[in-house]
Amino acid sequence: MWGDLFRRSKAEGSILHDKLGIAPTPGSDVVLDRTTGKLEKCTKERCPYAIYYDDIGFVNSAPYAANGGWGAAISANTSPEKQKALAEFFLWASSREQSEQYVIPNATLPWDMINGQDPWRKSQLDVDKWVERGFDRELSKQYVESIMYNLVSKNVVVEARFPKAGEIMGVIDKEVHEHLVRSFVENQFSEEEKPNERLKVAQRIEDQWNQIIRAYDSRGDTVAPILEIYQRLRGVYVPNEDKHYLTQIRPVGLTLMAIIWASSLGFAVWVYTMRLSHVVKASQPFFLGLICMGTTVMGSSIYAMGVDDSIASMGGSSVACMATPWLVTVGLCITFAALASKILRLKVLMHHAASFRRIEVKIQDVLLPFCTILTLNAAFLLTWTLVDPLEWERVSSGRTESGDLSSYGRCASTGTVSTVMQALLAATIIFAFLFATVLAYQTRDITVALSESKWVGFSIASILQALFIGTPLLFLTDNNPTARYVVRSVLIFVICMSVQLFIFVPKVMHGKKRMAPIEMSRRFSTTGGNRRGSSSQFRSSSFFPAARQSLSRVPNSDISSGLRSTEFRSSGKESLPTDNNDGSNVLQAEDYKISDIQGIHQVPEESMNAGNADQAPKEEPTNGKN
Repeated sequence: MWGDLFRRSKAEGSILHDKLGIAPTPGSDVVLDRTTGKLEKCTKERCPYAIYYDDIGFVNSAPYAANGGWGAAISANTSPEKQKALAEFFLWASSREQSEQYVIPNATLPWDMINGQDPWRKSQLDVDKWVERGFDRELSKQYVESIMYNLVSKNVVVEARFPKAGEIMGVIDKEVHEHLVRSFVENQFSEEEKPNERLKVAQRIEDQWNQIIRAYDSRGDTVAPILEIYQRLRGVYVPNEDKHYLTQIRPVGLTLMAIIWASSLGFAVWVYTMRLSHVVKASQPFFLGLICMGTTVMGSSIYAMGVDDSIASMGGSSVACMATPWLVTVGLCITFAALASKILRLKVLMHHAASFRRIEVKIQDVLLPFCTILTLNAAFLLTWTLVDPLEWERVSSGRTESGDLSSYGRCASTGTVSTVMQALLAATIIFAFLFATVLAYQTRDITVALSESKWVGFSIASILQALFIGTPLLFLTDNNPTARYVVRSVLIFVICMSVQLFIFVPKVMHGKKRMAPIEMSRRFSTTGGNRRGSSSQFRSSSFFPAARQSLSRVPNSDISSGLRSTEFRSSGKESLPTDNNDGSNVLQAEDYKISDIQGIHQVPEESMNAGNADQAPKEEPTNGKN
């Protein structure tokens, strides 16, 4: 109730003499459950501010703080003199001595001389002061205690203070008052008609409310809609926010990841199935397997990049943030280190083959670049993760055109360690990239089966093009989660598929057909040691007649790498296998390639000459005149 009734209860002409009692607003043992929309029995959890009574249980009370108090303001546009005068007036009117004359009036004043000011200072809640002005002590005590109960309650309900609240409450006052007059004073409706009339009143109230709210929200100078302001006041505001989740675009990224996984698995199965074939042995299956593993790991980063707080908690999203650089960096490291080690092994073999020295290059002999780069990356990533990890955060980006809030999620770190580690990781990846590029360039002129240096070069060139186009886009789309996810996913997809297609497809195609006879244009020569001081020269496609009958091939047993060593020696008893009908010798690509040569052994010249002596033409008899 308003405090006026208490303060006017003793006034002249009042009908409330000795008929008034004061108590706090009654409570209830049931409350509205907003999740179910039903009234539920109060419990300690559901009604945390309820009071327990032995006979009825928990009772929830929500004291009502009506009107919200009084306020005063001074215009900043008035003169300093007037501002000072108004400030002094407000101080005088709100002083303890002056305010008590209006808040605690003489109880016997006429009804119309008692104003509507309720207590608003703590000193005005002194029961003795009310008794001194002629009020009943017990009634004054009830009045003061009720006010104090409302003030200290943690469940107090403040009167609506949103814009147009006065008009909205006025609609209720007017419609409810008119309905009560028509129904109970004028008796215009029968008992059967009253329920329908109440529904009509509720509908009229709702229509007028919506009209008031729409008129306010459509104004251009409003800070926020009425509904948002009201919900904020009640502490239940859940903003309608466009968080730019990846829900719609995430399937695209997962599809690209599935393609990378499927191709990596398919090529890995092909390598294992064809591991005994010449094409896989010559291509070093161990490094082919590493390439498949590297692209699989790198492709998995697409899933981590697609995790946000729509499908994971803030902690889970932070884990995905830190998993992304692990997967990308380790995948790139494995892939490029495998390519570099693969070409390095070929370079070493060709270097020793050209100098006619026998050498066996094992896998562990060329794994140093791979192990070095992988160890450095693991150290940098571990330091980054432990000291200054990436964490998921949501950044506000203002409002959309429709007025909704807008935000986007991103991975960020607060320290400088993260920046330093990213720079070191980028440096190691660039080093691996350049190392593979330089090796591919150095071996560009070596004519080998399957032309691996050429395909590695094509792969690196494709990756360079993708990075040249994709890197600027990464910076441009940093504040747009959808575009950023698409650019990153496509970039990872292009890198993985460039490596796989250029490395594996030529081998798969080569394994399906028999290469035509080829000529080896390179000439191998051994000098010195013969009696004439000349060199013995061999052409791989068409040997000299004498040499054709004096050479035989003796293939050594296969070694673990799949590369064979072949030595040519003088026998004079065996001839090279012939494929043509005319007996000419043609080397088949399946039998002889430079990539097959583990080492070429120089055959002693004396042995070669001894073999040729049997085939040398005999001198014709002379008559002594020559």
